[in-house]
Amino acid sequence: MALRKLVALCLLSLAFAACAVGEIEAQAEYSIDIRDETWDHSTIRVLLIPQEDEPWWDTAAINLTFQAVEMWNNALATFASTYQDSAYLSNIRLNSTESAGAARNFDVYISWREQFTDNAGTVGRTQLTTLSGAIESCNITLAAKDSFGIPLTDAVNQGVAIHEIGHALGLLHANYSDDVMFNQASLDISVRPISTLDAYGVAQVFRWRSFSSQFNPSNQKPESNPLSLPSDIGYEYLNPPQQDTLGRIVSSLLRYVQTPEGLVMSIVVFIILFGVVIIASALYGFARQHKDKSRSHK
Repeated sequence: MALRKLVALCLLSLAFAACAVGEIEAQAEYSIDIRDETWDHSTIRVLLIPQEDEPWWDTAAINLTFQAVEMWNNALATFASTYQDSAYLSNIRLNSTESAGAARNFDVYISWREQFTDNAGTVGRTQLTTLSGAIESCNITLAAKDSFGIPLTDAVNQGVAIHEIGHALGLLHANYSDDVMFNQASLDISVRPISTLDAYGVAQVFRWRSFSSQFNPSNQKPESNPLSLPSDIGYEYLNPPQQDTLGRIVSSLLRYVQTPEGLVMSIVVFIILFGVVIIASALYGFARQHKDKSRSHK
C-alpha cells in the first residue's frame, strides 16, 4: 500500500513537471505590441560607439552587436521571402558601422555603460525620439554587467542587443517567455533567435512600405495592440542556429523559471519532489527496521 502511494506521488510530481515543460513548448496565442510610430525610410543607419577608455570594456561586445544587427537583417529577409504579403520587408535593412568619435547622420546610436543601478535588473535601454508619427532617432544603451556587477555572458549580451534593436525597429514586448522580445532578460545559455512573431511585428510597423517606397502617413493606419500572428503564419524561429536537444530544453527551462508563473510552478514541483524524497526515505527506513526485526526473530 505504501509503495502504491509512493508511485502515485511520483506520477503526480512528474505531471506537474510535464505541465511546466508544456508551458514552455506550447502557447495558446502568440502576440506582440508595436509602437504607433515608424521610420519614414527603409534603410536604418546604425552607429556602434565602443567605450575603449573604460576599464570594464570588452571588445567582444562590438562583434556580438554587429552579429545581432545581421541577425535582424537575415530574419527579415527570410520572412519576406517566405510570406508574400510581407515581401516588402526585403527593402528594410539595418546598416551598421563602428566609430569611437562623434558622428552625425545616423538613425540609431548604440553605446555601452558598465551597469544600470535602478535595482530593476535592467541590462539594456532604448529611447526613441518621434515627431508627427515618425521615429526621428534612437539611442540604445547596453550594460556590460548586471545590477550586481557581474559581467554578462556573450549569450546574454547578444540577446539583449537583439532585444533592444527590436525596440529600435518599433517593437515593444511579446507575451511568450521564449521569445527574444519578451519583457524580461533571462540567464540564457544560448541566444534566442528572432521569431516569425517579431518579424511580423516589424512588417506591421513598416506597413506603409507595402504601398510605396516613399513614406506617406496616410498609408500608416493605426494597428490595434497586441498583434497576434495570422492563422497562416505559425510561430517559429527564423534562421535558428544548430543546437542540441538537451541545450534547447535547458535554455527553455531557464527562461521559463524566471517568469512569475514559472517560478510558482517550480516551487510547486520542488515541494512535491521534496515530499516524495521524505516519504521514500521514511519507507526505506521502515523497510530496514522490518528487515532487522525479521532477522532478530530468526
